[in-house]
Amino acid sequence: MRHNMGRDLVTGRYIYSPWRTIHTTSVSRKAQKREVDEFADLYKHELNEKGVISAPATMTVGRLLDSYHKGRFGAVRASTYEREGQRIAKAKSMLGRHRLSEVVPSVLRAVYANALANDAITPSEVFEVNKLLRKVFKQAVYDNIMSTNPADGVKPPKPVYEEKPVLTAERAADFKSKLLALPLGAYPIAALILLETGCRRGEALGLQWRNVLLSEKKIVICQQVTKELAVTAPKSAMSNRILAISESTVRTLERWRERQMELFEEKRVEWTEDAFVSHAFTFGYVEEDGEQIRVPRATFIEPHNLNRWFYNFCADNGFGRYTRNVRTIKRAGKTIVRGNGYEGIKPHSLRHTQGTLLIGNGVDVKTVQARLGHSDPSLTLRQYTRALSKNDEAATELFDELLSASAG
Repeated sequence: MRHNMGRDLVTGRYIYSPWRTIHTTSVSRKAQKREVDEFADLYKHELNEKGVISAPATMTVGRLLDSYHKGRFGAVRASTYEREGQRIAKAKSMLGRHRLSEVVPSVLRAVYANALANDAITPSEVFEVNKLLRKVFKQAVYDNIMSTNPADGVKPPKPVYEEKPVLTAERAADFKSKLLALPLGAYPIAALILLETGCRRGEALGLQWRNVLLSEKKIVICQQVTKELAVTAPKSAMSNRILAISESTVRTLERWRERQMELFEEKRVEWTEDAFVSHAFTFGYVEEDGEQIRVPRATFIEPHNLNRWFYNFCADNGFGRYTRNVRTIKRAGKTIVRGNGYEGIKPHSLRHTQGTLLIGNGVDVKTVQARLGHSDPSLTLRQYTRALSKNDEAATELFDELLSASAG
């Protein structure tokens, strides 16, 4: 007796366990077969203890990935589900037809190397795909489909992150001054909060007045507006945080609060502490005397609407530009440029600006991690390596100056 352990993907040949011989003692064929089956199960268990895959012979990586992804529907945000689907598609293109019994660390390494050599995948994608497979195979081990997790034995290349566009301190100050020069409005206030706190776009849009502590110069981040236009808890537990704001921002928010109340009154919408700091008016219907009456309502700004306003503001003030279908428009005596293919500072760039400037000016990583709401300090370290490198160079120069002064 021996077990088929799958195909060697390098040679194409099947791999078998060593032969074992069993001598049955029963008289009837039925009892002999039962002894053989029991022995086969014991031998298989022994092989599994040594790391042999115990998946069904017909189970493929593609089927396992599809099953895993199907089970995630409704359990995660739609955007997360869609992004995970893209990574699963990439994993299936490389490993989809492989049987689980064939997947071992050496096979994964060979598949990744081959895909990289053929430019079918980037190092960053390899990192994300292996991260996904590690989760899927871990679940398969828990479900007794696999006995070991082959992705644990693979060390993928570190992802190469693109340099994020950020503002220098001088440009950030210019950005703020031009922002404050605009008439008080929901969109400029949202951008001010992004610049001042480094919070995520959804967190700024989900901010309600009951979580703005003007007397304490703080705001409480405890919810966000998602791409699916739902108000949910923040991205992670660490994203629930209290952020300090400057005195000038407090004064601006005080003036904006008074102006927002006036706008609500003009629209005949009741203002409460539950109003979103960056609001938008929409319409709903109420029934009166059997008729549907259209009435204004206040809600949050939709993320894509903020993006569109933000890009126009940056294009008007030298922080971005349009590269396609460019056209000029005369408005209020000014010539403005609109188009498609925007390049430049984006709402998320203000978050990276805050992190870069804080770390570049000596603020410790733990404080920056807490302010930005990163779940892991390694994420902060990874994203702001360049700023940390400059700090290290400055520390080296300072240390040299200290030694020189002591020697003198």
